[in-house]
Amino acid sequence: GASIGNTIDLLEEDDWQQSFAINVTPAMRLIQAVSPMLRQQQSGSIVNVGSPVGLIGARKPSYAASKSALLGLTMSCARNLGADNIRVNLLLPGPTITEMTKDWSAERCQQIAEGSFLKRLCTPIEIAEVIAFLLSPASRYMTGSVVDMTAGSMWGH
Repeated sequence: GASIGNTIDLLEEDDWQQSFAINVTPAMRLIQAVSPMLRQQQSGSIVNVGSPVGLIGARKPSYAASKSALLGLTMSCARNLGADNIRVNLLLPGPTITEMTKDWSAERCQQIAEGSFLKRLCTPIEIAEVIAFLLSPASRYMTGSVVDMTAGSMWGH
């Protein structure tokens, strides 16, 4: 995903469109591409990766709105595909060590980590493990679920 745009008073139409083009449209296209095969085999699991700002908002409304759209897409697809035993869930990871964070200062990383109950940033491996669970038979009764993986940072202190 990408955090594009500015505050509402400075937001440009192109930034709005680009946020949706990067954060929502690829997920929709992927679901469209795989759902015929999953319907044919009468099983499957799809995991969308969103952001907690889709639920709680952010300084950049284009980013928050696009992440909120992933929630609507996930719930609609869970409803539409459930009868074919296809599960669709949404994972909301908190601040994670990625290419997007590699240029952050140690102070910024520490400040953000302090906002979580675990006092650290998430790792890509931890996200992959939760995705593996959501794709596995162990989660066979989970669909339309929003999985909070923020270590409490979404809810404040």
